[in-house]
Amino acid sequence: MKVVVASHNPVKKRSVQVALGECFKKQVEVIGTHVEPGVSDQPMSEEETLKGATNRAKGASKMDSDAEYFVGIEGGVQVVDNQLMAFAWIVITDGNKYAQARTHVI
Repeated sequence: MKVVVASHNPVKKRSVQVALGECFKKQVEVIGTHVEPGVSDQPMSEEETLKGATNRAKGASKMDSDAEYFVGIEGGVQVVDNQLMAFAWIVITDGNKYAQARTHVI
């Protein structure tokens, strides 16, 4: 299975490769590409972070038409109970349908 990740970050690419390999029980080829997220360098809210991940997934889907999935990952921070909390939004698309997930703060 071929997947495009909107990043050249080796940690993001490997995370997608392992997660989708486990999910689909097959070999996953991950191609990294640069996509502008259209948000600030450090998103400071849920909305901005989700927008960045969505923009990355959409942009990746325009890069390589023979991939099965396209993934955008955006890290963000926000203040929760007077503490700065880090999190990420992950958006995956097949070019038509979109799914999203967020890391959880414990």
